[in-house]
Amino acid sequence: MRPAYETEQDLEKERVIAPYLERAWSCNLRKLNKFGSFDYALEKIGDSGVLVVRGFVEIKRRNCAHNHYQTIMVSASKRQQALSMFETTKCPTAFVVAYDDVVKYISLIEEPCKTTVGGRFDRGDKQDAEVVIHYDISRMLSLGPSPFSKLEVA
Repeated sequence: MRPAYETEQDLEKERVIAPYLERAWSCNLRKLNKFGSFDYALEKIGDSGVLVVRGFVEIKRRNCAHNHYQTIMVSASKRQQALSMFETTKCPTAFVVAYDDVVKYISLIEEPCKTTVGGRFDRGDKQDAEVVIHYDISRMLSLGPSPFSKLEVA
């Protein structure tokens, strides 16, 4: 079995970003299973007054400014899971990236701009290399200043 690389530090970063998203989108984020497809289910009160799932969220933290790279890379299998979930539930998946300066997102239903082989090569795990898709950063929507902004940390 493949090791799980998610660390307590990763989860702490998610715990900073989740309430930020809840405020920005006026929703509730429910943490999903560690080995599930996405980090959170996005819930809102439906027409009948019941809390219902309206989408899913995958969160990434990047330690750079949003314009450091031209694209953001996502596992092709993650997009396939998002498309399958959309087909089943009609709920989209937001891919959220918290940069040092801003928080941006794009729906994984959107068409990517290119496909490559990529991933992490610093852990010595050959399974880290996989088919990935890229989205131009310019296509991503902004939610505002990052909670990780160096201005807010000072």
